[in-house]
Amino acid sequence: MPLKSAKEVAIMTNTAITSLLYGDTYVQIPGGDDPQKVQMMGTNNSFWRLFSFSFVEGKPFSEEEFQSGFPRVVVSESLARRIFSTTTGVTGKSILLDDTEYSVSGVVKDVSAVTPSVYADMWVPYTSMPLVMEATDERDVSVGLLTVCILPADGMGIDKVSRELEELIDRYNTTLADGKISMMNGVETHLTHVIRQFVMGGSVTAVYLMLLFLILLFLLIPALNLSGLNASRMQDRISELGVRKAFGARKNRLLTQILIENLLLMLPGGLVGLLVSYGMVALFQQLLLAPGIIAMVQGSVQTELTSGCC
Repeated sequence: MPLKSAKEVAIMTNTAITSLLYGDTYVQIPGGDDPQKVQMMGTNNSFWRLFSFSFVEGKPFSEEEFQSGFPRVVVSESLARRIFSTTTGVTGKSILLDDTEYSVSGVVKDVSAVTPSVYADMWVPYTSMPLVMEATDERDVSVGLLTVCILPADGMGIDKVSRELEELIDRYNTTLADGKISMMNGVETHLTHVIRQFVMGGSVTAVYLMLLFLILLFLLIPALNLSGLNASRMQDRISELGVRKAFGARKNRLLTQILIENLLLMLPGGLVGLLVSYGMVALFQQLLLAPGIIAMVQGSVQTELTSGCC
């Protein structure tokens, strides 16, 4: 949290680890007898500023509520519909989360499960979770259930954030009695982190080499298909080209005509492909996240970074 090179530091619980170590989480309305199994994520207040959520009603829990560990909760549309049979007029109502009463702070549109860094049915201040806050062992306090995403301040790149974070870790290590902590993979972009998880570990270089190989493979397949179509078409026209050449047609003129004809033939298909791609991008943006953000993550110093230390 003392990072001067960070604009925002979002902290979240790892839902997979918490459910594995502490079991499933259930929620129901007070006095109800139909508990619903849910996926819960504990966060800090910066989480809502770093990630973009669409609020149907209400708002995130405040910084004061986070600091005090006040039992407030943001729920997804689908969960609100399951519990209250509606997605409106839910703010301020109470729910029981594992027999602890929480007040609904807001309702957000459902998050895609293919974004595991933020996906959940409900989000609460992690300061209200005993399994996070009641740790006393030196190891559990140092390396607990939390993950961190960092948005660098203006003008700060990944190297500056990494150096400052290493300094803070070294300073913290001087307070430990049994062992030291370190970042497994260092500071990396969120995209690299996601790809690394997809390929089950490996170096950053290996990750990008695999990504490059996959891109080339996907480009090679349509290139081979187009080459086969052109070769088949040219085979049918060999006799025509031979007659034209015998009557004095120049080689460069024949080549120019072939290139123009192929361009005209492939242009409609290319336009159709662009329209389909645009439609897929629009659908992707609605279902998952904005493709423009992906480009910005690669080209801007204001890149979301993921740290594997906490």
